[in-house]
Amino acid sequence: KTILKDTGTTLKCLRMAHTIFDGHQLQGLLQACEQLEEIDLYACTNVGDEALAYLCKQNPKLRSINVARTLVTDQGIQWMSSEAKAL
Repeated sequence: KTILKDTGTTLKCLRMAHTIFDGHQLQGLLQACEQLEEIDLYACTNVGDEALAYLCKQNPKLRSINVARTLVTDQGIQWMSSEAKAL
């Protein structure tokens, strides 16, 4: 958490594939990542729609999100496609 606190304000790409954490931990992690444009959550099996919504709202500069093999549902993808304009 300290590393992201120090560098998160300039971080543009975060690859977290196969990492074990839940949506609440992801939210805490991303609070410092104001410039994030790309995130890879492939096979982060505890990440779902709520975390995706938070991610899109917290990081409006996001252009790329990989949520393959997560708990994100079709409803989450539909919400993301209508609300996250940069994606």
